[in-house]
Amino acid sequence: MQKRLSDFSKRIFPWLFVTGVALAMTWILFLLVPAEVRPDFLINSPKRWIKFLISLGWLSLLLAWLSNFRFWVIGIFLGVFLLPSAFFVYLGLKFKLGSTYGVMADIAQTHWQEALAFVGVSSIVFVIVYFAIMFALGFFLRKIRPEFPCRKVAFWIVPIFLVGVNFLPKIAFAVMPVQRIVVPVENLKNFYENDCAILAEISKIEDEETESVCDENSFKSSPLVFLHIGESVRADHAPFNGYARNTMPRMLKEFHDGNLVSFPKCVSFSCSTRLSVLGILTPATVLDPVMRHGSFLPFLNKYGVKTFGFFSKMSPGGGYYDSSLTNITKSIESKRYSSDCSETLIPVVQKTIEKESGEQCFFLYYGEGAHVPATVYNAEKYSIFTPTANDYVEDQRRVNNYDNCIVATDDFIGGAIDSLRDKNAVYIYVADHGEMLGEDDYWSRNLQCYRRKETRHVLFFIWCSEKFKQENAEHYRNLLANQKRLDVVSHDFIYHSILHLYGIRTPFYREAFDLFSPNAEAFPQEIPEAKEFGPLRFKNTSVEWRGLKKDDEMHKQRLKEHEIRNKKTKK
Repeated sequence: MQKRLSDFSKRIFPWLFVTGVALAMTWILFLLVPAEVRPDFLINSPKRWIKFLISLGWLSLLLAWLSNFRFWVIGIFLGVFLLPSAFFVYLGLKFKLGSTYGVMADIAQTHWQEALAFVGVSSIVFVIVYFAIMFALGFFLRKIRPEFPCRKVAFWIVPIFLVGVNFLPKIAFAVMPVQRIVVPVENLKNFYENDCAILAEISKIEDEETESVCDENSFKSSPLVFLHIGESVRADHAPFNGYARNTMPRMLKEFHDGNLVSFPKCVSFSCSTRLSVLGILTPATVLDPVMRHGSFLPFLNKYGVKTFGFFSKMSPGGGYYDSSLTNITKSIESKRYSSDCSETLIPVVQKTIEKESGEQCFFLYYGEGAHVPATVYNAEKYSIFTPTANDYVEDQRRVNNYDNCIVATDDFIGGAIDSLRDKNAVYIYVADHGEMLGEDDYWSRNLQCYRRKETRHVLFFIWCSEKFKQENAEHYRNLLANQKRLDVVSHDFIYHSILHLYGIRTPFYREAFDLFSPNAEAFPQEIPEAKEFGPLRFKNTSVEWRGLKKDDEMHKQRLKEHEIRNKKTKK
């Protein structure tokens, strides 16, 4: 009896070991995707549990099959086979980037300077440790090679299965880690080509020669302008706009001191970072999204304004990962990219400002903020509102994370402003879009929420130094008058206001969108009637920002789930 138990344990132990390893590898390399990509994964759908069991089964069989080879063959095979999945897990853990089409398209478009952002001590160690684990797994598989009855069948069925699933994309996408990335090539191809088409059109209009004039007197008194494009910050989460929490203590003090002018109803160009940065930096408008020309940056360069750009890490996808922003800001003379949070860039920005004795300068800062899952900040320093969570959640912890991100943003802005106090300077902060934070049980930016104030009313304020108020008194009076007179503004006002500050006029300048002009006109409505997400039109063509059928189906499914939850709540 004891011998039978011993023999049984020897036979069953390899299978238990292989199953355990398969479970761990499946969870780490297949299911443990960044939480913001699929927050409800393996929670409320039986189909997902079935997919999990299938993936567990085939991976166990794969490991049993591989145990017949030498350990270094096993290590190389698993290393190469599962590396794409491991790579996106690394992106999720290190940069808070999910394995989305946007991220993959950006990676496909990158160049070696940007690719170096992914190369560092942590990434090198990650690859070394990853392959070491694969080789160690190969060694142990050789030692505990299971002797199951149908070894020959298993030996042949696994490669046949691996080849077969390549011709069955739906099955492969469901059960194979590497195929989650490799199979939807056509979808990625569409996204990538669409992205490239937009970039090509932007390059065309950027390279066009456009006549412009500059008023010499206005240019001499022009300030140092610091444009800070923030991420996902809603207007109603700032204390000077009526929010109960003091999420921006430093800016609240500036507001009370009369240095900060806020516009609590600022309509974003879009709910997408890719499109919003185009709306902010170009003369395209919310109600007329036609890009007739590129950004104002070439005009600044033309008249000798020194331009500086700072880009910090953003979640998910953006900064130097965001192709449209990279393209539209290519004419900036001095750029600095950082994979660190905004806090680490405060000394760098301050040092650069202090070096510039002249004030005909322009600074652009694009940084991470309160984007999903709102965890990109120094938790030890900025966890003011608790409890918090380390990943995507849909409860009060998510709101606390979001507000803590704004606290961190406030600290960065305060540090930059400290270097501007003695200069003739203007600091413009504007967010690209907002986020749903549980209103009517909606979170993030679901398709059905693109026309809500939570996603379209963004934080927008202008800080002015005392020297600016003195040397540009008329501009400042107009700004204060427009704050009181204009009930609603939009992203449209930034392009024209910045040109005015430098005394530059172009065929695309419109006084109605100039906050430093007495003739500015209010944006007609809080929620625009323009069609969001495209087509983004150019002078001679129209580029549709194409979604995917899978995305539409997912949004419809989520809408149904939302309606079901509402019915249960009402009961």
